[in-house]
This record gives sequence, C-alpha cells and structure tokens, in this order.
Amino acid sequence: MAGKKYFLIVAIPVSLLVLTLLGLSFYLQPFTGDLTRIGGHTENDFGWNEPQFGYGDVGTQYAQRGQDVVGSDYVVYGDSFSYWCSDHGSASALPACFQWTAFFKQQTGLQGLTYHQDHYSLEEFIQRIKRSAEKPKFVIYQSVERYAIPRLMKVAEGEKCVKRTPLGIDQLAFNQTSESLMSVGRLQGPDPFDMNIPSAYLKQLMVSLRKPRVLKETLTADPVLFSNSHNEALLYHREDLNKTRYTPEHYKTAKCGMNVFAAKIQQALGLPTFFLIAPDKSSVYGQWFKHEEKKVASFLPDIADQNVNFVDLLSPLVSAASSGVVDIYLPNDTHWGWRGGELAANALVEAIEKRQ
Repeated sequence: MAGKKYFLIVAIPVSLLVLTLLGLSFYLQPFTGDLTRIGGHTENDFGWNEPQFGYGDVGTQYAQRGQDVVGSDYVVYGDSFSYWCSDHGSASALPACFQWTAFFKQQTGLQGLTYHQDHYSLEEFIQRIKRSAEKPKFVIYQSVERYAIPRLMKVAEGEKCVKRTPLGIDQLAFNQTSESLMSVGRLQGPDPFDMNIPSAYLKQLMVSLRKPRVLKETLTADPVLFSNSHNEALLYHREDLNKTRYTPEHYKTAKCGMNVFAAKIQQALGLPTFFLIAPDKSSVYGQWFKHEEKKVASFLPDIADQNVNFVDLLSPLVSAASSGVVDIYLPNDTHWGWRGGELAANALVEAIEKRQ
C-alpha cells in the first residue's frame, strides 16, 4: 500500500513533468539565436525558415591568447561580428560561415586574423602585429554600433585629437576563390533532446517580466523583412537603446577616437585602417516600427568622418531591406544573416578599391 501511495504522490507528477518538458522542447525548438536564448522567446516563432548560405572557410583565424600575426593579409580589431561562425545545421551537416569575413575572402582571396577588442588592449594589439615577420596589408577596426561610442571614447581618452588625410593602401591583387556556397537550415528538432531548452526558456521568460533584455516591436506589413513565422514583430537587444543617450559631444569624441586609432596604427605599423561599424538591428529596421515613438535612429551618420577610412554599412543594409531582401539580420539574433555578411564584404571591397 505504501509503495502504491509513493507511486501516486511522486512518480506520476515527476513523469508528467518530464513529459511536459519533453513536449515543450519539441514546440520551442533548440535555441540558435542569442535573442531567443536570453529573451524568453521561442525559436518556433522567431527562428529563420529560409536557408542561409555560407562557406566552410570563415576567412579569418581567431587569435588565441599570445598569438602573433602570421601569414595574414589583414588584421581585425573587432567583436562578435568578426568573431563568430554559425553552426546552425544538424550535427551531421557542415558548418556554414556567413559572417562578412567569409564573403570577403571569397571575393578577394585575402585571409585575416581577428583579435577580439574586449580581450586585447590597443597597445597589445599593435605589439602582436609588430612581432610579425610578414606585415599585413591593412587593419580593420570593427565594432557593433551599440558599443562603438564608449569603445572609441576610451581610445580617445587622454589623447590629443589628430586630423589627417586617411592613409591609402598599396595596390592589392584580388583573387576570387572558387569555394562553393553551402546551404544550411536551422536545426528545428530536439537533436539530441536537451532538458536545458525548456528550463532556459522558462527561466528567461520569468526574468523578462521584470526587465526584459530583449525588446519586441511590431512592424509594418510591407515589406516582409524576415523569414520566421512571427515576422510581423522584431526582436532586438535592449542595449540598442544606448543610442538615445549620446550627444553631439559624444560623437565628437568618438570621431577623435577613430582618428587617434588610425594615427597610432599608421605611426607604429605604417598601415591604413578601415572602420567597419555594424549598425544595430534597430538602426536598420527602425523605420518599419509600427509605433513612431519606438523608432530608434542610428548615430552612424553623425560619426562618419572623412579624415578616416569610414565604411558606410548603414546605407546598403537599409537599401537592401527596403527592396525586400529578407534576413539581412537573423530574426532570432543580433548578428547578420548571410545576406548581411555579403553586403558588408561588398562595402569593404569598394572602400579598399577607392583607396588604392
């Protein structure tokens, strides 16, 4: 009798809980986006449904602690936009890298080395390049927009602002590679079943009730901007709202930071610097927010500086979205989809060709 009572009180509720979580995991689908993972939103609603395309070679190596520049055509001082490769297919599928560096290598044949700027000071970055027996051809400063102002202000701190004509670049021989595009679909089934999927979803859902880290805005009906099933709404990071705090004085200091960075690279290494600021997701899609008061404007036009090699990424991304190109940014993520990576690579190639 005691055993039967134990079964009824413990075993049945536990079994029901396990079955509920199992069913929930099938509905939620495995997390592949940073916004769904931290925001308590489902991949079932916000995961991309059109395939992404990319290359097996990401086009850049990722510098490990203490690694010097060896055999690299260019060096990036960047963040996750230059430091991330998707692997969203099934376990048996090849990863497809659709960050900009993969498309840049496809178009130019150039191989890069990326240092994450949160892990290396500017001085350490320069020393790594100095120790290289074979000097790279140029440097890229890359940051996502929402962190660009404080990062560039830090570069400018204690420095005298300099203004000079941006350094040109030696003639490069671009050699388009012959690697074929690979298609990758989003993993939708629980393969393998992971209890962390429903538990993480429930945890983030509870957290988001207090102060959501991920914001959701309703979009106008035309054009369709994403391939996910819930494409009438946009997910974006709460930190995108940092843009609303900045003033013209912040923009001035950020410009100073770019000039100081380019001058230090030129003086220490004799190399030109190209500046790639990845627009925030809300900057590109803000004009399609249904509620006017929720729109978040980009500050990138305010810091574009003719005294440095500033690459305009905002214009081509907005233009592509306006023409109906979907998934320029992944609907479940803060990063670009394959079309965004390709557009960024195109813009950089054009900027380099103008400076040769």
